[in-house]
Amino acid sequence: MKSMRWMMVACLLGAVLAWGCTPPAGDKKGDGDKKAKEKEKEGDHEHGIGPNGGTIEDFGKDGKHHVEVVIDGNKKEATIYVLDEHQKKAKPVKSDKLTLVLKDPAVRVECKPVPLDGEKDGLCSRFVGKDDKLAGKGPFALDTVNGEIAGKPYVADYEGKKVEPKK
Repeated sequence: MKSMRWMMVACLLGAVLAWGCTPPAGDKKGDGDKKAKEKEKEGDHEHGIGPNGGTIEDFGKDGKHHVEVVIDGNKKEATIYVLDEHQKKAKPVKSDKLTLVLKDPAVRVECKPVPLDGEKDGLCSRFVGKDDKLAGKGPFALDTVNGEIAGKPYVADYEGKKVEPKK
């Protein structure tokens, strides 16, 4: 009888330990990574500070492009960088211009291609534009970045996210 009690206690203890260590339903090995990738595909992922110190947003719905906006108030200049799906590296694209629209101050800045070193064949990942309204210390409230890549329209909706001017 005594050994039966110990056996029950051991079984209960084992069950409690196993229950506490079991991953939640749908979170088996590799499933968490799969869900994160699905979320990222749907555009539901976090954007941190970009590699150039700017504010990042999805560019288009395909998940293959991001844009990073950097504003230099001293130069009265906006720079838009096109980044890869991982938001880390430059992704040169074929485009004649990208347009930055700010909410505050209300301004529309046409940004022309200024290729980085090594970018050629009409491909560019950096677009630069100037406007007197970009002077100041900010922060600036972003609205959208619009443009075409290889004839296909792309939009990044910043929904008023702020960008601090480059220091």
